[in-house]
Formats: sequence, structure tokens, C-alpha cells
Amino acid sequence: MQSLQEIGDLKRQLDEKTSEVGVLKEQNTVYASDFQLERQDRERSQSRLIELEEQLAASTRRIVELEDEKYAPARVHEVRKSIVFCFDCILFADNFLNAT
Repeated sequence: MQSLQEIGDLKRQLDEKTSEVGVLKEQNTVYASDFQLERQDRERSQSRLIELEEQLAASTRRIVELEDEKYAPARVHEVRKSIVFCFDCILFADNFLNAT
């Protein structure tokens, strides 16, 4: 049979362990809450990153469109010059062939 002192010691140990379990449960709750908040932050960050990547792609497309519009007249002029040059070459060749 256990003595009253042993029973008292065991009760104190049980109380200490019960207290430790309570503290550990509180820590677990805090860690779980922090984990959930960090997960939500990561998800928000990922969503924001995707949104910014889409905006960047749209902006890049718009820049290309504006550059095309800006340089379109010069390109048209170059194409016209090429067409005129080709036409002149054809006329020259035709004249040369008809002359011989």
C-alpha cells in the first residue's frame, strides 16, 4: 500500500502534467492559428502574383500594339518604296527586253 506522501507526490505530479498538457494545448492552438494565417497569406500572395503577371502580359501586349501603331506609317512607306522600286525594275527590264 502506498503511503499518503506517495499519493500526495503522485497527485502533485498529475497536477503538473495536467497543467503542462493545458499549456501545450494552448501552444498548439496558437501554432495552428499561425499556420492557418500563414497559409491564407501565401494564398493571397499567390493570387496577387497571378493577377500582376496577367496585368504585365496585358501591358506588354498593349505596348506592342502601340509600337505597331507608331511605326506602321514608316513601315507602309518602306513597303511602298519597295513596291515602287520593284515596279521600276520591271519597267526597266521590260524596256530593256523590248529594246533588243
